[in-house]
Order: sequence, then structure tokens, then C-alpha cells
Amino acid sequence: MKFSAARAKLPTLKNSLLAIVSAILLIAAFPDFDFWFLAWCALLPLFFAVEREKQSVIKSFVLGWIFGVCFFFGSCWWLTFAPTTYGGVPAIVSYALLFGATLIVGLFPAIFAALFALFLKRFGSCAILSAPFLWTATEFLRFNLTGNNWNAIGYSQAFEIHLIQPANLGGVYLVGFLILAVNTALNFILVYKRKKLSLVGIAIIFLVVQLLGLSHYDIEFGKRNYDSMPDNFQRVVAIQPNVPMGGLEYGESEILRSRHIELAENALRKIKEQKTNDERQSTIVIFPESPMNFEYESDRELKSFLRDFAVKNNASVLFNSAQPNTRGTNFFNSAVMINPKGEKIAQYDKIHLVP
Repeated sequence: MKFSAARAKLPTLKNSLLAIVSAILLIAAFPDFDFWFLAWCALLPLFFAVEREKQSVIKSFVLGWIFGVCFFFGSCWWLTFAPTTYGGVPAIVSYALLFGATLIVGLFPAIFAALFALFLKRFGSCAILSAPFLWTATEFLRFNLTGNNWNAIGYSQAFEIHLIQPANLGGVYLVGFLILAVNTALNFILVYKRKKLSLVGIAIIFLVVQLLGLSHYDIEFGKRNYDSMPDNFQRVVAIQPNVPMGGLEYGESEILRSRHIELAENALRKIKEQKTNDERQSTIVIFPESPMNFEYESDRELKSFLRDFAVKNNASVLFNSAQPNTRGTNFFNSAVMINPKGEKIAQYDKIHLVP
């Protein structure tokens, strides 16, 4: 009897499968598959399933949860690599921990589906227009409550430069909003098949295309004006040696530190040897964030080492460093810049760490 009562609160198998299909389509839009275009229609099966279960908020919530768990587990599998490879955690334990995490983050698509069902029940088919707003709100909520926004739907377009330009205005949230808007428009056109709603869908797609077209113009405008950049426009050399993840002995740290400098000087030398009409010299060297764990403030030898490099090559240097807080009781994960005189001119402290 209890089983029957619980079963009555669950969505049908067919609708559950539709939610899983949506998850699979969206997984395919992310690396390693990179079928980015699928994101623009991936949520149609989920929309259809929620529409069919809209009389029950609980059933719609479960549909969203099924979708969320399947999507995050299928697209965040890479999170198991570090604990398994470097932490010695058995693979089965790593995947079990990942599954537990997906049960939590899967609650946010579940909240979306529940609210979406409420809107559909209350306002009818026009409530489809609420989908982009609800989805974006739950992604924003996920970031603020969990500290990360891994695989927000907008990230599926990361390698399509002409489609991510709206991020200049609204970050990944605006890109995701546009993806949801197109999913909404296609739902109007393909599912409802009513003339007025189809026209609304076509209008939405037209507006999204226009916005993306303006973004494309912005890219082309930037390319055309590259040569007219002011003389203080600078080239950048970014260096990233291979650094072991398992910790470094002092001698190994010195060798890798010298390797940073060697790679940077080689890159600067090659650029100076290039025959080009562009007389602007490379003046910024970047050592990307790495496990080197520089401690610029407290390590006098490192400070002298970097100062000598900057002065010798007349280059500014940007690098990561564990910088003490004002009380000296803790450290920030910081980015530090020194100028060609070897003087520290800027520091950025990361204040929102990923859990």
C-alpha cells in the first residue's frame, strides 16, 4: 500500500525517459563530445515531460531531479580523476562520491522543473516564456549556494566564439538565457503547432539571431581595428611548464622555477627575432596558476629571482602566489604583478574559493 502511494507521486516511465534523453543530449553538447549545437534543443524532451506532468509539482520536481542527476554525473565525470590518480582513492569510491554530489546539484534543475510546472498549470502554454528566466535564476542560485557553476548550460558554447560574445554583457548567464530562449521558441513551433505560438517562437529566434549577429559584427570590428591600436598595446607571453601534482622537494622546486625563466626567455628571444612590421615588443610575461606554490611576500630568494628576470628582460611579470592576509595568520590565493623594475605594482586576492 505504501509502495503504491509512493509510486503515485512519481512521474511515468515514459516521461522519466524523456528527462534522461534531455540529459544525454545536453551531455553530448559538452566536451568530450562537443556537439555544442545540441544545447539549443536539448531541453525540448524535458519541457514536454514537465508539460505532461504539470498537474503534480512533485512529479515535475522528480523529473527535473532525474534530468539533473543524469546530466551532472555524465558531464562531470572528470572530477573523479584527481582523487583517483593523485589521492589514491579507489575509482568506485570516487564515482560514488560524485554520484552523491550530483544528487545535491541535481536539486537545482528539479527546482526549475517544479516552478516551471506551477507556471504552466497556472498560466497555460504562454508560461513556456518563463523557462529562460527560471533556468537562469536556478543557475545563479546554484553558484551562490554551492560556490561553483560547473557546466552551466552556457559553457557548452565555450569554443564557439561567435556565440559567446553576449557574455561581454551578462556572462555565462546571458549565454544560457539565450540557449533557453531558443529551446522555448522551438517548443512553441514544434510542440504546440499553433499559429500564434509558432509566430512567437519565430520572433524569439529572430531576436536571438540578431543579437548574435551584432556580436559577430563586434568581433569583425575588433579585427579591423587591430592595426590601429595605440602604441602601448602589448603582446603577452604565457608560460606553463609541466609541474608534478604530488608535491615538490626544494631542489625540484628550484629546477622548475629556473625552467619557468628559461621558457620565458626563449619565447621573448624568438619574438624579438621575428621579422614583423609590428614594432610593439612583448613586455608582459604570465606564469599561469600552478602547483608551484610561490610565496612572493615571504620568499626573499624568489623575490630577487623574479626581480632580476624582470629587469634583465624589461618585462612585467604576472604570477600566482600564496600571499599573507593583513594579520599574517592566513594566506590568499593571489595573483601578483611586478613591473620591469622588479617592483610589485598590483595584487589580486581570490576571496571566493571553490569548496
